[in-house]
Amino acid sequence: MLDVLGAIIGVFTLCFITIPKIKIDFESTKIDITLEMKEGIATLKKNRLFNFMLLGATFSIVYIPIFVLYPMMTLSYFGKNQWYAGAIEVVFAIGMLIGSLVLGATGGGKRKIITIAFFCFIIGISLSISGILGRNMFIGFALCSTLLGFATPFYQGLQVVVLQQKIQENYLGRVMSLSGSLMAIGTPIGIGLSGVISNKIGVENFFLYSGILIVFISILYLTIQTSEKSRKIFSASFK
Repeated sequence: MLDVLGAIIGVFTLCFITIPKIKIDFESTKIDITLEMKEGIATLKKNRLFNFMLLGATFSIVYIPIFVLYPMMTLSYFGKNQWYAGAIEVVFAIGMLIGSLVLGATGGGKRKIITIAFFCFIIGISLSISGILGRNMFIGFALCSTLLGFATPFYQGLQVVVLQQKIQENYLGRVMSLSGSLMAIGTPIGIGLSGVISNKIGVENFFLYSGILIVFISILYLTIQTSEKSRKIFSASFK
């Protein structure tokens, strides 16, 4: 019910947004999926965002399975009942709501890739701490879940914003479709692997190692930002 209400509010906000109309040649509307994928990849490489998209897909493979394992952490590791599992979902949603409001108010700052890297790091730290908590530290898990929810809109929301700002309007649909497809493909892979791995090493260790991997991904985001900054400095020195 809350999902439906959120969707209604989200759609209603479109009434206050002007969506630009892009002039296209009628002949170019013929659909060629392979060609559009190639054009999407070429556009990403041209705008130096191909590695950015690959990091987003890798993040999805690691991050999405966490939500499948959340009830297991509450029920199996902490030994709580279903009401506590529901409470964790609620505090995560509250954190996400607050994060979304803050993101909407601030816009995520000027250097959005740095912001993405920072909140990716926060997500990784939250998961890692959750994985090392003792079985009697459920409150700590709830706090980490709230922080995780707060950081998530900054990461996921700004991913889309970066693509919208840097990709030409005529190619944005191709790029967004390619990015979404990669993340969609990564989701079942991550979920399938998470079940096998968590059974062998324990769900708490899966949280810990997933958090470490996401921290590493956040560092890779910084290398993208650094290389982009170096390129601009190098180009400016010859003007």
